[in-house]
Amino acid sequence: AIASQGLLSNPDDFTLQNLLAFSYARQGDVEKAARSFRRVNEQQLDPQQRVVWMATWGLIAFRDNSPEIGRRLYTQAINLGKRLQDIRESLARVYYAFEEIRIGSDNAEAIRGEALEGASVLIAPSMRLVVERLKTAKPYQPAPPVAPSQTIVSNVLPSHLRIT
Repeated sequence: AIASQGLLSNPDDFTLQNLLAFSYARQGDVEKAARSFRRVNEQQLDPQQRVVWMATWGLIAFRDNSPEIGRRLYTQAINLGKRLQDIRESLARVYYAFEEIRIGSDNAEAIRGEALEGASVLIAPSMRLVVERLKTAKPYQPAPPVAPSQTIVSNVLPSHLRIT
């Protein structure tokens, strides 16, 4: 993949690290997503990057059948984005809604509504496509629950982000 190639010459580039982890997670390869994203040096992230970092960990957690952790991480990303008055808040809401819809949660439609309500700031064509996909997203067959101690995320998520 392009992100992997870019990381050969720019191993500390957060955008490439995020793109790689995001791609792995969306493809269902949670182990690779978590392993690659664990390499991010959180201490070097600026506040806007922290919004993305927490949201991507939220995605990885959802895809690892850990929706409670995913919700908490997406909520932290959204709250930080809101405090910063950053567009990433709206983008995090959109991807959070996708995950709630994907697992068929009881709150999925309310979360989709909130995401769509705030999506007017997402004006880039690529973002508009994502918003349009959200409007028609349907739940997938939920995976059977996995005990948190058996998940990949519970073993690699930075300790200060874990639910105790």
